[in-house]
This record gives sequence, C-alpha cells and structure tokens, in this order.
Amino acid sequence: MRVQKNPEDIGRCGCGRREYCDGSHGLSEEQWQAVVAKEREAALLKELSEAPEGEK
Repeated sequence: MRVQKNPEDIGRCGCGRREYCDGSHGLSEEQWQAVVAKEREAALLKELSEAPEGEK
C-alpha cells in the first residue's frame, strides 16, 4: 500500500488530477475538462473582481 511506504501521501489521489482526493478520478476525460474549464473561469472572475478599478 502506497500510504504505508510514504506517509506524506495520505489523502492524496493516485490519479494525478489533484494533490488531494476529491473523487475526480471517477470522472471521464470530458467531464474532467469541464470541471477544469469551470474552475479557470471562476478564478478569472475572482481575479477581475479583486483588481483595482483602473485595471478592470
């Protein structure tokens, strides 16, 4: 078992999509790409909303 060999891996997912296990390993590639696109859009909107007025 991987965790027994490296205790730092506890909670990490082996699929490589995330640093932690959130169940994304169960998504198809198409579903995963939709999640990634949604997260990018949310991050961009957050960045824009936090930018000073002159930079928007």
